[in-house]
Amino acid sequence: ISKDTSCVGAFEFPTYVDYYVKTRSHGDGSGRDWDNAMGDTSFARYFAIAPTGATFHVAAGLYHPMFDCSGKLVSGSGVLYKASRPINVIGSYPANAKEGDTPDALKYKTILSADLMEDDIFSPSQETYTVWSYDGFRNNAIAVMSITLKQAGACHLYGLTFKGNFPLFRGSSSALLIGRAYETVAPTSFVLDSCVFTKTYAGVYSTADSVVMRSCRFDTISSVGFSHSTYSMDESYFFADGCSFTSSNNGLSYLAQKGLL
Repeated sequence: ISKDTSCVGAFEFPTYVDYYVKTRSHGDGSGRDWDNAMGDTSFARYFAIAPTGATFHVAAGLYHPMFDCSGKLVSGSGVLYKASRPINVIGSYPANAKEGDTPDALKYKTILSADLMEDDIFSPSQETYTVWSYDGFRNNAIAVMSITLKQAGACHLYGLTFKGNFPLFRGSSSALLIGRAYETVAPTSFVLDSCVFTKTYAGVYSTADSVVMRSCRFDTISSVGFSHSTYSMDESYFFADGCSFTSSNNGLSYLAQKGLL
């Protein structure tokens, strides 16, 4: 898989409100507009250090995480897109997006994949306790993206396809992890709009105070599509509209002491 390496090494981080991303860098690669879009490596690196409230606009194409939790460019199961500040990620722009283009999840696919070698195999299981037999995952990343906030805030994810996370049989793993860091007491909220979770061990693991899902699809998942569990006695709000759970071992798991479902 060919990678953009323009940002590896010393770099100056541009602090914009909006960052524009394509699979390969264009122009000066700063991400300030579509003509100067950052490439996949810069996107993976900047994700962890983008300022509060920043929005990544991501063109259609296939993207893989490349940095670990400490910000090191590595290979293997420890890579992921990780953020601790409230940010937004809007996908499903045309692959050759230009100024004025709008996202359309029905026409364009922005795929964020933990299947680093793109060699996963899903086949109908012959066992009685599971729907799918999942092979080829041992060289995958444990997660695609983690947004666990250390401050109050809201995050919006639109038009993203998540796939291929590595199953941790002792512990939890999922393609997308959302919520707040354990030591954080400030409320966090997430909106997932027109996102797809497919061909992965688990779709979403959430500890957020509020989650709104619209037009999301969970399909071909060997464990659970969406799993939510609050910290202790925290109140929780979960709203789903027009979402589908198909061909998965479990669709939705929700655990809360109080709140609204």
